[in-house]
Amino acid sequence: MGGWGEGGGAQGENARYCAEYTEEAEELPPPARSARYRSYVAELDNFRAALRWTMQRMDVADIQLGLRLAGTLGPYWYASGRLSEGQMWLPELLARADEHSDGHGDERAHNDAASLNDTRAQST
Repeated sequence: MGGWGEGGGAQGENARYCAEYTEEAEELPPPARSARYRSYVAELDNFRAALRWTMQRMDVADIQLGLRLAGTLGPYWYASGRLSEGQMWLPELLARADEHSDGHGDERAHNDAASLNDTRAQST
């Protein structure tokens, strides 16, 4: 099985680009991060395509790539009022990761899923 840099053709390249693009935002100072989040609106279809692609993969590294992307999108989903979207992707990706790994999934993604659920519960 290949790593993050291998296989998947154009869809794999898109998923890697999306994960790297959103990970870069975590390193930005708050004003620049806010500007990056605003740019996500134009990228939503690419993010969703990348997440769908990783959901269909059997390779643990590709599924983990989806978890990386979903994890870095968590703050955006929160800030943009798209909590339900995050609550849709993270549990499905975690279930896929658990199916194809040692059962522990990704700690950050588990934490992000719990945070999104807590936030949604507090807002209802």
